[in-house]
Amino acid sequence: MALAASLCGPAGAQTVTSLLVELRDAPSHVALAKDRDAAAQQSSKSTVAELQQLRWQAIEQHLAAAPAAGQRKGGAPASMRVLRRDPVGDRAQVLRISQALPLDQAQALAAQLMQRSDVAWAAPNSRESRADVASAPSDSSFPGPQGQWWLQPV
Repeated sequence: MALAASLCGPAGAQTVTSLLVELRDAPSHVALAKDRDAAAQQSSKSTVAELQQLRWQAIEQHLAAAPAAGQRKGGAPASMRVLRRDPVGDRAQVLRISQALPLDQAQALAAQLMQRSDVAWAAPNSRESRADVASAPSDSSFPGPQGQWWLQPV
């Protein structure tokens, strides 16, 4: 119950504390790790990793200056920082932001990021509601012991 309360603000409005972002033409996380390892073995700098770091710093600066970050009481703009960036999927990153935003503001912020030429896509990292599992699928192979038994409730 405490988790649900932390995800929803007043009147059940969902809040978002991170964004999912992928840069255009970004190397995969595996390729980036291999490049870093190769550079470490040769005692040289990884130019690919440095370039990616600069690209992400530009995104973080954009987020800090974004008007969709909201307003504090009294009308002063709230400063938003990226607290942490974690790889997810093949090339995307989860950007954990310093302030919780309502879902609609997070969607507006993601739309602003997508206007940048170096961003392939951006989306709020929000929870989706659970699908209705009360009815069985209409797949004729689903029911029965000869069907998809691993999908049946225990």
